[in-house]
Amino acid sequence: MRTVKRRALDIQPQRSVLRTLPATVDSLLTRPLRSGSSGGERPLSYYDPEFKRLIPLPRRYYLSCDDQTRISTLPNRVRVTTKSTPGHFIGAGVYIDAGSRYKSNRLRGTTHLTDWMAFKSTENQTAKQISLEIEQLGGSFFGSSGRDTVVYQATSYPDALPSVMSVLSDTTLNPLLLQSELLVKQEAAEWEANEINKKPEYIIPELLEEIAYPNNTLRLPMICLSDRIWSITPEIL
Repeated sequence: MRTVKRRALDIQPQRSVLRTLPATVDSLLTRPLRSGSSGGERPLSYYDPEFKRLIPLPRRYYLSCDDQTRISTLPNRVRVTTKSTPGHFIGAGVYIDAGSRYKSNRLRGTTHLTDWMAFKSTENQTAKQISLEIEQLGGSFFGSSGRDTVVYQATSYPDALPSVMSVLSDTTLNPLLLQSELLVKQEAAEWEANEINKKPEYIIPELLEEIAYPNNTLRLPMICLSDRIWSITPEIL
């Protein structure tokens, strides 16, 4: 008898929840299974007058009402592109017209080392402080470069967007480019260059660019080659 009472108490909250639902949903959830060809229950495509009275599917509030890509220009002439998409993460980035094609022979290789120096010490924070802030934001930050752009990107949670933009703007506008930090990245870049030279799928496209554009800055390599790495100083960057 005690067992029966305990079980009745256990299911009481479930009954109270069902009573708060619309009658049509309540009847659908509590209706018994019927004999049929699909596990004892008729498929949802089976015609039944009762299904006509079901309420429509709820609106998908997690979707943005405006899914258009918008481009705005700030007073300082920085262009901002925004697009709302459903999800638990946001992505933000700074895209700069500063790729290897904009360099000269004297500056070749600097673009590659520039993205290596991303998220290091700035005028406002040390590299350790920036690293700690990135960890606390629970996202990922990285820099990359190509022939046309230098990119600083990040992903994190939506409520962390102001902090994400603070880190991105700080590393973009206020880098210190310390000699001690550059030395570490030069060693990493040298190792990367040596590895790339061993892989034809990476080095052949660079050689083709050099052959195809002999009189154009497009011929300049995206990576900083070994013969250039140690001649680049913070002043050049």
